[in-house]
Amino acid sequence: VLGLETGSNRILEYINKNQTVADAFTAGEKILNAGLTFSGNMMFGFEEETEEDLKATLDFIEKIPAANLSVAKFIPLPGTPLFTTTVMNGGFGDEPVKFEHLDLFSTHYHMPKHISPEGLKDFHREIFHLVAEKNKITRTGRPGEKAAA
Repeated sequence: VLGLETGSNRILEYINKNQTVADAFTAGEKILNAGLTFSGNMMFGFEEETEEDLKATLDFIEKIPAANLSVAKFIPLPGTPLFTTTVMNGGFGDEPVKFEHLDLFSTHYHMPKHISPEGLKDFHREIFHLVAEKNKITRTGRPGEKAAA
């Protein structure tokens, strides 16, 4: 499983991933050339994400030759620099952070500064639909190959 995270080089830099989108494609091609398949994990909902970053992630998902993808809303985990940044920037509002606020379905923590709550909900639906459709296709054969009729 590759931690692909996002299709935006800007966000990869923001989260200190130390890789680029091109690096992810190169790694995927090397795996496929070895006769293997791979899965990838994606995230969205970073504080600095923009509409352009979200579109780049959707484009990346369409093109990456992963056999299976999973996607999740970003969770700012305690002890990480992104958690500290989220708290410092008011991402949890005025209420104290509670463990139950840190799950995939929580609405208690930050929204990206540049995307409306409605826009993020729309993107949530779009990305999960895209991943579900891509996963259906790649389950029928090696990524990049058409399934036999």
